[in-house]
Amino acid sequence: MNVDFDKLPYRRGVGLCLFNAKGLVLVAERRDRRGAWQMPQGGVQSGEDTALTALREMKEEIGTDNALIIAKLPDIDLSGEHEPELPEFVAWKWVELEEASELIVPFKKPVYEAMAKGFASIAQAIKRGEELPAWKG
Repeated sequence: MNVDFDKLPYRRGVGLCLFNAKGLVLVAERRDRRGAWQMPQGGVQSGEDTALTALREMKEEIGTDNALIIAKLPDIDLSGEHEPELPEFVAWKWVELEEASELIVPFKKPVYEAMAKGFASIAQAIKRGEELPAWKG
């Protein structure tokens, strides 16, 4: 199936690359597409700061906003349908950052590949035990 992504109704959004102390990144299995894993993400509300959106989406999707923003890539616009009332994810796990793009639904793969490239040095620094400063947006 060929999809013209330029003709989809995109909205401004954020995606989160959440690292643990071992430099692994969190991915969660979608309830509506078993076997499809992704990082938390969601749409920016009108007038909302993207850092606040990231923490809000994190709280809504995985139940916590206990995170420190240490870096930011340029905003990414993702399309999507309205979320069902059931939780979006059914499972989660920590994986190597570069592995996340292999687990994602195909239409989001380029975004995840760009994130893996952009945040590779951060993952390596976390694995080495380095202290990272908070992002100052």
